[in-house]
Amino acid sequence: MPKSAKRKKEKAADFTKAKLKLGKKQTPSNVVDTSFKARSVALPNQSITVDKNEDIPTTKRKLTFDDLIVHLRHYNTTTRKDAILGMRELLDVHGSLLQVHLVALLNGLMRLISDEDVGVRKTLISFISWLLPRIPPEDLIPHSSLLLLYTTSAQTHIFPEIRIDAIRFLNILLECIPESVTADWCQVNGGHGNRVLDGYLGILNAGTPYNESEGPTLATSTSSVVLSQPSKLVVLQSLSNFLRAGLSELQPGGAAGDDTLGTLSFWFLSDAFQSAEAFYAFDSLLRPTPSSEAIRTWSAEAHLNDDNFVRSFHDSNITENSSWSLDQLSHGYGSLDQVPDDQATDAIDYDYLSRLTRNLQSVLVSTFLDSAPAVFSPSGSPSETSLYLVLAVSQIAQTLYSTLLQRRSFPVSSTLSRASVKLMDDLGALLGYMATYFPFKSNSKSGIKVEQAFQELNVIFCQLVALQKFTTESKTSEIAKDKQKSKGSDWWVSLVSSHIIGLLRGESVSTEVGRSLTASAYVSLVPAIWFLAEQRYEIIEALIDHGIRTPSKSATKQPSIGFISRLALLDTEPNYQGSFRVGRSTEIENKFEQWLLHLPQVLWELGATNFPTTEVILRTLLRLLQRKPRLLHGETATVLASKLVPFFCTNHAVRGQLPGPYTKIPSTSGLRRLALDVVATLLKTHSHDLAGNITQLPMMVDVTVRETSKQDYWSHIKTSI
Repeated sequence: MPKSAKRKKEKAADFTKAKLKLGKKQTPSNVVDTSFKARSVALPNQSITVDKNEDIPTTKRKLTFDDLIVHLRHYNTTTRKDAILGMRELLDVHGSLLQVHLVALLNGLMRLISDEDVGVRKTLISFISWLLPRIPPEDLIPHSSLLLLYTTSAQTHIFPEIRIDAIRFLNILLECIPESVTADWCQVNGGHGNRVLDGYLGILNAGTPYNESEGPTLATSTSSVVLSQPSKLVVLQSLSNFLRAGLSELQPGGAAGDDTLGTLSFWFLSDAFQSAEAFYAFDSLLRPTPSSEAIRTWSAEAHLNDDNFVRSFHDSNITENSSWSLDQLSHGYGSLDQVPDDQATDAIDYDYLSRLTRNLQSVLVSTFLDSAPAVFSPSGSPSETSLYLVLAVSQIAQTLYSTLLQRRSFPVSSTLSRASVKLMDDLGALLGYMATYFPFKSNSKSGIKVEQAFQELNVIFCQLVALQKFTTESKTSEIAKDKQKSKGSDWWVSLVSSHIIGLLRGESVSTEVGRSLTASAYVSLVPAIWFLAEQRYEIIEALIDHGIRTPSKSATKQPSIGFISRLALLDTEPNYQGSFRVGRSTEIENKFEQWLLHLPQVLWELGATNFPTTEVILRTLLRLLQRKPRLLHGETATVLASKLVPFFCTNHAVRGQLPGPYTKIPSTSGLRRLALDVVATLLKTHSHDLAGNITQLPMMVDVTVRETSKQDYWSHIKTSI
């Protein structure tokens, strides 16, 4: 084989004489090169001249808190990211450093919100979501200006992805310090809350709410960026949370549609009363006493060791041994209740909120139209991103329109203003698009979260349709004169009524097994049930059946009892001017009797697990016994007395006398006295009806209160029977 060219060149190189350049001296072959080069390397953290303090907390890489703060400003993205991870490692083990170095930590972290590296921002958001919940709000609020300054700056960054990450950071702040994030949000040139809202509108290109209501929409951003569906979902969900938090801060009763389960607001009943004062007096009859406000005995001198002395005292003139006559008990009970928070004046600028709603209308409608076909497609499973986009649009519409369309948000005049008519048109347009797909349901098998999202969509649609119908009928306006719109709204009302009845009866609108109505969904549906009750009494029947069927320890039980008990008392209220009447139908009256007679069983089943619900039941029984409605006749009173016996004491065939749930109530609680008031009022007002059954109930009460702090009180009121 011929030799390779490489081998030939190597062999020839041994005999080739190097060509010398003219004027250059050749270095001898035996000369050793002794030249060298030196460079300095700066290692300040590893200097042997610095004494290391072994007591200072460090990470696994031997980095202290000060080292990590320096690395947060490093030019290398990997170093900045590692510094954030190291900070979490250090604070997770040495939590005491957080309180000492909080200012330096927040200053170092906030600068990274606008970091151009996506990995650094993602790591920062993860760390902040872990860090801020560990800081008490009272320690975090003083730094809210710094946090929001960098956040609002990132909301207007030139890069859209940084704006979206700023929204994610805002979500964390809304969970930890919502009051600071929403401060002055509805004031022109207001505080940080106003700049946060401008950031939302700028990302959505929705204009500003500062221009005149009839003028053109002012632009908020010079860069028209088309958001992807996931990015728009982040913005709309955050905006929904921001509006709810902001309205709940400004509105004493909370944002519309945002009632908590234990403090359900019955504002929708106020229009059926002669005055606001009459409604508040009626509503306070059954409202539970806040658990945080303890009943204390008045003392002329303060105790030196009592740190909580300076506070308000309810029933301060009532001592443990004081007594009331039965007349005082029947007419004066509850007169010391506080005026509800709803009586306070709203601080909402409704003109500002109306302009904001109109500016967001185009965004809400376009987002719904873009996402709805993918969600409600007859074939295939719904896209979760599109589904939650539709849900976010509905939640924003519910928050804004529910607040604006409540009666207290309109002028006292009987006509709607021009701006209000435009607002109703916008709501009608949105509901028209939504009605095409109502009732909302999935056409394929889906998880529990997807089912809950569809249920919430249905509840929001029902609430908005009922509220719009109520508003247009309660005020003479241009909308009520439009027959075509009236026919459309009547069709929506028919759909909503049938759907609510199905929900109360436990019927399912999805392909899977029907599920019980959740507590939050029930609270949201209560106004709609009231608005539609006069048109279809079938809703009331389904409502009462649902109230009886709901388990005693369910979260839905307390709002259910609170609502139905007020309906039962409306007939006995002299200042009530509405058309709903319990005695209007024999079937409805019988349903209310069944519901009333199931309350003692609920008392027994609750025991000591839910004292607020127990108080609502006892107050309901007391008010009904005092006012003597038609449904509480002699036979009903007899059955009620027999069913109240196990609440105090029962006779077991083998075990003898067993104490009832009454004994589980704390002796310092006012519920014990309230329960005795119910028994005394029942025995006094229905003594002729009870006849021979009158002995068992007071006898069991005697056994229960014997040798207790309430024995003297019971003996006193029993003498008046």
